[in-house]
Amino acid sequence: MRFSLIHAISLVLATFHAPAEALAHPQDGPHADLRLAIDATGLTFQIGLNLAFIDEALGLPREALDQVGDVEARDIEDGLRKYLEERVVVEADGRVIVPTIDRYDFFADPEPWMLGAFPQYGARALIRSASIVRYEAPNPHVVKVTWPTFPRDRVAAMLEGMTGPDGLPPYMVLECLLQTSEGGVQIVHFSHARPTIEWHADESGDSRFAAIPPVPTPSEPLRLSLLGLLVLVPGLIACTIITRRKGVPAGLGTLAAALAASAFGVLLPAWRVPLPGTGGSIALPSAPGVAAIFEPLHANLYKAFDHASEGEIYDALERSVSGPLLKTLYTQVYNSLVQAEQGGMLGIVTGVEPLALDVQGIATDEHGRARIEVLHRWRVAGTVYHWGHSHTRVHEYEAVYTLAGLEQGWRIVGQQMRQQRWVEGDGAEPAAGLESF
Repeated sequence: MRFSLIHAISLVLATFHAPAEALAHPQDGPHADLRLAIDATGLTFQIGLNLAFIDEALGLPREALDQVGDVEARDIEDGLRKYLEERVVVEADGRVIVPTIDRYDFFADPEPWMLGAFPQYGARALIRSASIVRYEAPNPHVVKVTWPTFPRDRVAAMLEGMTGPDGLPPYMVLECLLQTSEGGVQIVHFSHARPTIEWHADESGDSRFAAIPPVPTPSEPLRLSLLGLLVLVPGLIACTIITRRKGVPAGLGTLAAALAASAFGVLLPAWRVPLPGTGGSIALPSAPGVAAIFEPLHANLYKAFDHASEGEIYDALERSVSGPLLKTLYTQVYNSLVQAEQGGMLGIVTGVEPLALDVQGIATDEHGRARIEVLHRWRVAGTVYHWGHSHTRVHEYEAVYTLAGLEQGWRIVGQQMRQQRWVEGDGAEPAAGLESF
């Protein structure tokens, strides 16, 4: 089977972003899946809460503990909307932002076969809501987010004997995936002791993209001054005539004058024409120098995974990719991120490790541009994050890349995947059935 760059990225993202109903598995007990994105227009807060958490937050009565009727579902929606609008507090540059709930979903019918995995809370761990809350704040510099509810972790107390300082089950610490327009991706924590997280924009101006050497430019051709020739040729003729008539000293004087006038003409920028067969060659990089071009270019490609908005993804990819590959790759990445927004798992690329680089060819193409082919083997480490917890997986790939020296710089214009495999952190093959990305 022939693989491509899109196949490789699809493999990573497909296992990161599987359907919500199949992969949503909160822990047994109250659980929250929190994802916060900050960009130049404001904040987007994706909030998933299971029924056990909703009970702790709202305290609404129900006829059956592990079932939700239609009227009760509407009461939960009304209560959660008020909860998100009034109790979850977001400040941007000292101003409290009034939210807009862009989307609300409620999943009240979990798969029966999944209930056995939640012996303590059963359906209450699986019935859940998913909300997307938007906070408009142009170019925020300082953002504060306060989360109001921290249930007691009774399952941890029961299974592991954990207690808080007051001797009761400890309060839960909630993980939140924070993604920013600067490309940073990190996991931050809300806790009962510290319910507010604070983010500051990076105004240092430093680029997070690795620097790439410039593309070599064609050498300048040798140029001949027509003005210098027009002065020199008559001067040589005059020198010959004067030498015959008045002797060598007078001829040498004429020659010196002609050479001086010709030299002055050569220095003038006008009437200079290139000599055929000279110039136009490119100083191609050496084989050892190819790594300095390819490795940062390849690393920058993966930085697109750190972004959320369409424009940021495209701009990040455009730093590394050109031609038809750019549009195809952009569409694939963006569609995968949209799937994540709909409630699936979210994968974070946490590291790209070059393993081997073999230069296959260095030449110029029919347009006179530098063109390089390399066989590259690399390893991608990533974290799958969902329902407040995360786990790491590693993939290893080998592919042939084609680079071109374009006007905007070095770009990847082609790629053919040779092989890919799943590995654990120590490089061993995963056990059968082990979830991978």
